[in-house]
Amino acid sequence: MPQVYCVFQDNDDGVWEGLCVDFDLAVEAGSLSEALEKIKVVIADYVETAKSEPEPVRTRLLTRRAPLTVRLRWGWRMFWSAISSNSKRHSRPETAGLSVSCPA
Repeated sequence: MPQVYCVFQDNDDGVWEGLCVDFDLAVEAGSLSEALEKIKVVIADYVETAKSEPEPVRTRLLTRRAPLTVRLRWGWRMFWSAISSNSKRHSRPETAGLSVSCPA
């Protein structure tokens, strides 16, 4: 099964944001596991809907990516989380990047 890349971040207020970078889809949830489950459902629904579209719409939807500015912002978040995780201020991971199965 194909994989898509997703990133998740805890916003210090108990809300996790999740973004599927490969399809530019986003979710919010109360925990990382809830955000992961939500993004899986959103991806499955998105792919199912995209597959039902005629060409060239189907191809455009299935090759859509998050804009460069969004990818750079999330890349910065991942980088900052990695370097600040060594700090004593942070006792838990705040950002995670994961590959998620994509129903093809």
